[in-house]
Amino acid sequence: MGDIYAKVRIRGVRADGKRGQWLTVDALLDSGATASVIRTALADAARGARLPRFDEVEGKKRDVMWVQLQALAQDCGVRGRPVIVDDALISRAGPGPGGRPLQMILGHDYMQRTRMILLFSTEKSDEGIACRKGRPPPRTSRRTSVRAGAR
Repeated sequence: MGDIYAKVRIRGVRADGKRGQWLTVDALLDSGATASVIRTALADAARGARLPRFDEVEGKKRDVMWVQLQALAQDCGVRGRPVIVDDALISRAGPGPGGRPLQMILGHDYMQRTRMILLFSTEKSDEGIACRKGRPPPRTSRRTSVRAGAR
């Protein structure tokens, strides 16, 4: 099982609310990544507003940009998300498809919001993503479900 990539559309949102043009990139799908990350060049092309933010994990200041994302798979919706702008983080992930430089890591934050599922297969051509339709089921606390079962 190798890396899974997906075509993702991205556009920046400026401070005045205006949006840039849609750009399409190959993104590495990383369900273990808490947030999505893009390269500086992609952030410049997307033309979104950047906000400096302190990253408690590595103790560094990182630029964060508000963008709209859409995975180009069946039923994956457009979601506004903050993404981290950092070339060093992306470089750690290695090259992208076909040995080209990786432009984006699509993290758990977007996947959870769109109810995305990863489709793994022994055949590389059968791997990919899908997004579930409808609203997610309501969350119930463990305490509530235990009490209901005890009655």
